[in-house]
Amino acid sequence: MKKITVSILSVLMMLSMVFSTSVFAAEKTNPVADFFAGIFGAQTSDVSDVGVEYRGHVQNKGDFPLDGTWIQGPERLGTVGEGLRLEASWIKLADTAPAGLHIKYQVHVQNKGWMGFVEDGTMAGTKGEGLRIEAIQISLVDDEGNIATGYSVEYRGHVQNIGDTEWYADGAQLGTTGSGLRLEALEIKIVQTKADMTAYEAAVAAAAALTETDYTAESWAALQTALTDNVVTDANTQAEVDAATAAINAAIEALTMVTSMTGVEATSATTLTVSFNTAISAADQALITFDVQRGSTTTTMLAPVWAADGMSVELSRVSNLLAGTYTVTAAGIDLGTDSATTVVEAQTVTTVNIITANVAADAAAQVNYMVYDQYGDEMTRNSNAFTWSVVNTTASTRTVAATDGAFTYLTLNTIANAQLGDVLRVTGVLDADTTIVATKDITVSNIFVASFGLGEVVVPEGSDRLTEGAGMVELTYAAADNFGNEVTLPALGSAAMPQTIGAIQFITSDATIINNVQVVDGVLSVNVVNDGTVVITAINGDAGTVSTLPITVYATPAANTATFGDSEIIAGDNTTFELPVVFADQYGTEMAASSVANLDLTTPGSLFNVSVSGAGTLTVGNVDATGENITFTAATEGTYTLTLVNKLTGAVSTATVEVLEERLPSELQVVTAPSASIPSSGATTTVTFKVVDQYGDDMTGAEVFTTAGYTVDIAVTSGGTNYIASTTALSAATFTSTITSAATLGTDTVTYTLMDAATPAAAVDSQAFNFTIVDPLTSIAVTTNASEYTSGDTIGLTINAYKGASVAYTTYNGSGVATISDGTDTYLRNVTFVNGVATTTVPAGIAGAAIVQDVTYSGLNDTATAVIVNAGAASQLALSTNDLILLDAYGNTADYDFTGIANFVTDGAGTILAPIDSEGNKEVVITDGVVYQTDGTTPVTFTGASADDVLTMTLANGDVFTLTVQ
Repeated sequence: MKKITVSILSVLMMLSMVFSTSVFAAEKTNPVADFFAGIFGAQTSDVSDVGVEYRGHVQNKGDFPLDGTWIQGPERLGTVGEGLRLEASWIKLADTAPAGLHIKYQVHVQNKGWMGFVEDGTMAGTKGEGLRIEAIQISLVDDEGNIATGYSVEYRGHVQNIGDTEWYADGAQLGTTGSGLRLEALEIKIVQTKADMTAYEAAVAAAAALTETDYTAESWAALQTALTDNVVTDANTQAEVDAATAAINAAIEALTMVTSMTGVEATSATTLTVSFNTAISAADQALITFDVQRGSTTTTMLAPVWAADGMSVELSRVSNLLAGTYTVTAAGIDLGTDSATTVVEAQTVTTVNIITANVAADAAAQVNYMVYDQYGDEMTRNSNAFTWSVVNTTASTRTVAATDGAFTYLTLNTIANAQLGDVLRVTGVLDADTTIVATKDITVSNIFVASFGLGEVVVPEGSDRLTEGAGMVELTYAAADNFGNEVTLPALGSAAMPQTIGAIQFITSDATIINNVQVVDGVLSVNVVNDGTVVITAINGDAGTVSTLPITVYATPAANTATFGDSEIIAGDNTTFELPVVFADQYGTEMAASSVANLDLTTPGSLFNVSVSGAGTLTVGNVDATGENITFTAATEGTYTLTLVNKLTGAVSTATVEVLEERLPSELQVVTAPSASIPSSGATTTVTFKVVDQYGDDMTGAEVFTTAGYTVDIAVTSGGTNYIASTTALSAATFTSTITSAATLGTDTVTYTLMDAATPAAAVDSQAFNFTIVDPLTSIAVTTNASEYTSGDTIGLTINAYKGASVAYTTYNGSGVATISDGTDTYLRNVTFVNGVATTTVPAGIAGAAIVQDVTYSGLNDTATAVIVNAGAASQLALSTNDLILLDAYGNTADYDFTGIANFVTDGAGTILAPIDSEGNKEVVITDGVVYQTDGTTPVTFTGASADDVLTMTLANGDVFTLTVQ
């Protein structure tokens, strides 16, 4: 008893810690106590925390109680033994009632009958009319008027000539109707009903039956929270119990299962089947791989074969699995459990089934039998593993001997000793296990082919019809003997028809279409030679019946009609164009492109006659090597009709081919524009063009100047003085022209005009450029916008232009690329001069001595000195030997100070050689970018890391710095 007491107390203590405050704690202040009250059989009290109050109008007394108060249920309203009637009543719930709970009632009144329901303190009955209440009905309802759950209203009374009644509840009639008896007193009480716990208990039991490791930690934790937050007993209201049940079931539904391998078993002599607890998607099936080990030896398996539902996969091998312990391990996807083990036994015979029931009395008589292994699969192997005996139970003197035939049949090689009607008891005992025995009584009978019927032609795989030259093609058939057993035709090599095979004679109606017949392993085939219609006839010599099979052999599919696509063809091009085409055969089936590749359309012996109609010339070629296009060369502009006529079938296919206008130069477009300002006295600039045709395609120089015969004229327009010294012409070799300045300052216009080859030539397109000849830029001077910088600051550079003998070039407005170098980095900046001044910026680099900013523009050079005195902001964690330091973006030791807690995290094997706690925290002092221990002098070091290991230092001020080991 002491041990039991201790155990119970232990459970109480543990569960009191596990169960958290219930969602119903506002009304059920101790859910754990309620939980255990339910466990130990405590009964809920009839006393409810919901009160009821009522008043009445009593004969000769008036409204009662007389002081205007309300009677608290279940105290009595009215009188007993005074013969006074109740005439009216007011009933309401006390303030402790839950929101949404209401009391409704109606009374049966003398001379009036039932007066209809009222609610919550409204008067029911009459006053001042001297009419008695004879009966009453009382119910509890919710806001919608539905019968409330969780609570019940009970009431009893004192009735004239009857006395005190039993308790009635929830709308039942108290009192009488039609008897003229008055209701003299009334008592009412509210009781709490016990909730139905069936669904709740089932939900809790379902949760208890689950295994934590089968689900993700997050979803399992959510279920545990739902269980502890929703502890109820039958003392709770039904609504509370239902809510708790729903919460637990929702958490169960929301559980996310961890995909795991649940087992592996041998399901055949060659196959292991691996099962999972959830379906593996097709995408994951493509990723997962399996390793199969028998002991420590790897077993090579064939490609996995997945079940349609994705819940299992078969791993098979060609030969039988050897006996042993197999472990299958999966990889490639995330699995909770990724391996399973099973023991495989060597394949063994477990069952033998003798099939034959009747044999003929001839030398070829056979008894067929089937052997099955422990998996229920048929075993086939060449082994005389059985000892057979045959006993003639009809006449023992007519003995019959048997020889085992390769594990599938038994030959009765002295069957001639038997007579029709003899019953032969055939018994086989497995040599390796004498408990495996098969026996059957077989009757020597007159056996013949009772029925034979031809079925259908088996069209060769990959074809949709039987075509000429198909060779040997299977014919299905059905045959049965007089005992209903399936009959298979005996073997026969290919032989001309008519031909008799066993009891069946085969005849062809046209040997030029189908000529020979053969049987291999019971499969009947005929040889298809030419196209046409033929009838194969099978005559059953045993039964005297005939079966026929009409067969249509089709001609080999050939291109018959063509459907053409669209193609853009331009006149005059010496190019072979392609017109998309799809051919259909004489049966209307689209042909594979490969089957019409290089189809001849042009020679006299080809399958098609090809003609072209139109005003010009269009030369048609053959189908190309892809089988997807017809080739041809367009000569002149126009619209043509291409017609293909099949010489054999007469089928006609047409296509309309539009040959567009030949390509002509149409636009002169600028590719690279020249500089608008050119220094005087022999300075140059260049302009590069391209010419496009009317279809928007680029043309080569040869096509423009040689084939089309076009030219580009160059005209220089000046105001009386030539400011442009020369221009170079465009030609078939180049679309670039060079413009050279003269010595005189001024403005000229150069116009390039594309001219056609007509006589007289006409302008097609033109481009004009205005050039200003200016003084040459002779030098530049560069200055910085400050004398000192911090690493990473922006250095402003001002470039001043000069001409002549260091004269400020205040009218210079040129632009170009400036090359700026600080000795470490080089920057290219686009600069524009406005009235002789240009500005640009570069970043300040490494802190140290004065750094020269070397600027080159338009072949001119100048320098300015920038003094970078301070390191920039800390941006990265680095190592100086093994000491931790902070660097700026340019590799300077950063100007950074900090004192406080640093947290160190590494993803590799590196170690912080300083006392840190279990969470990786360490108080550090950082001075001028160097990380020290608490004393401010001993560096914090990091050693033992490998390449690509990452160390992260997070400071208490929120700054985070990262080091990647090189």
